[in-house]
This record gives sequence, structure tokens and C-alpha cells, in this order.
Amino acid sequence: MRSVTYSVPSQLVGHQLTVHLRHDRLDLFLRSRFIETLPRLHRRAGHKGPLRRIDFRHVIESLRRKPRALLRAQLQADILPGEAWHRLWRQLLAAVPARIALEQQPWESAADLAARCPERFPWQKFPAMEAISRFSRSLGAASSGQNARTAEELQQLVQLETEAKQASAYWGEQVAVMQQSARGWLLFSQGDQEGALAAMQAGPPWRPAARSMR
Repeated sequence: MRSVTYSVPSQLVGHQLTVHLRHDRLDLFLRSRFIETLPRLHRRAGHKGPLRRIDFRHVIESLRRKPRALLRAQLQADILPGEAWHRLWRQLLAAVPARIALEQQPWESAADLAARCPERFPWQKFPAMEAISRFSRSLGAASSGQNARTAEELQQLVQLETEAKQASAYWGEQVAVMQQSARGWLLFSQGDQEGALAAMQAGPPWRPAARSMR
């Protein structure tokens, strides 16, 4: 609609709507039946790039019926309704595959877990989220006797800890815990039980999980 993209309820896909264009709103009709009013967006001078208004309530049922649809959605950033949802989505992208791999304990599969999937997600902006996958890979490698790969993932965690601390003190601590744990599992896999225990005990102090949402 005049270079602006609006969403409509997914059940209307395939239908032709009539739009009454007002200065501040769009009134939608299906034949003579009123459907909904949408706030109208106006492109401001100097604005570049697409202008969109995507209401997640319009597409949620369609997404629910299609597994992994949100993961592949081209308008994913527009669908999520706020920063809290974006933060939760980032955590899910990293944590769910890692948790499944570690709880089911197919260690070789955990070692091969994709560290940056999906590729088009801006992982470089969220080092702590990437660290979750790296931590899973390190435990999988250590538990399947792949010490060289464990050491490689440990080095990645060291770098990610530095990057995470610059963005958030809380997430910096969490990555430090992962890094120390991975170091402990590497030492244990190498037969150094005392060194492994010392590494596990050397991490930062435990913090309440509620802080993760701040």
C-alpha cells in the first residue's frame, strides 16, 4: 500500500480486500463486511529501506500450523512484537538445540552441533548466545574423547567471554561459567581429575537466574 507493507489476518489469504485509505488509518473490508482498522504508517523524509507494519496476531495461527516457519520467515524481525520477544527468540535459537543434544547425550552429535544456525541470524551481535552452542560442542567433544576439538571450542569460549562482558556483565559471567566448565571437562578427559575439579570450582559466583532477563 503505497510502498508500505501491512499484514492482514492469515485466514484472508487469497481474498481481495477493499481498503478505505484515511490519513491516520486503513479500514479493511471484505466485500461489504468490515474486517479491521490498521494504523497508517507514513514514510518520513530521509527514511530508507522497507516500511512495514506486521501484526504477529495476524500470522500466529499460520505459523503454528507450519513447523519451523518462524525460523525461516523473511519478516521474522517484524513478526516478533517487542525487544523482550526478540531476546527470548535469540536464547531459544541457541539453547534448544544445545539442551536436546546434552540431555539425550549423543555426544558425537553434540560435538557437531551447528554453532551459528541459522546463518542469517546476526550472531556477532550476541556472543553469549553463540557461546551456548560452543559450550555444547565442547562437552560433546570432551565426552567422546575428541580433546583437540574440545580445546578449539574452549578457545572460542575464551574469545566469546571477552565479547560478552563488553555487552553485559551478567552474560559475561555466564559465558565465564561455560568456559571454566569446558576447561574442567577437557582436563578430566585428559586424565587430570584434580585439575578438572579446580577448574570447575574457579568460575565466577552463582547468580540468580532471574537476572538473565534484565
